[in-house]
Amino acid sequence: MSITRPTPRRSARADATTLTDRDRELILQATGQRIDPGETSRGWINALATAIAADRVAGRLPAGQEVTEVYLRDLARRYGRYPVAGYVEPALRHLSQHTH
Repeated sequence: MSITRPTPRRSARADATTLTDRDRELILQATGQRIDPGETSRGWINALATAIAADRVAGRLPAGQEVTEVYLRDLARRYGRYPVAGYVEPALRHLSQHTH
């Protein structure tokens, strides 16, 4: 009989290392929180950053795929009114101003 060892839980900060530069800019513009690349140990990160980073880790938002309006609306649907809903509209405004 083999023993299954629990895998260490990743923190939201550890997941934040998967955020792209464009993710970080979107998060800054939508929430006001700056998350610098490689920053893994400096306290709390907001719900939008946590959700995007978790989706990057899970593969729901693969590396190289940009955050889109469709993704943000789906994120709001999956999380409901709390905790990301307040960030969705500012994030959508940022995307509409910076999409080429």
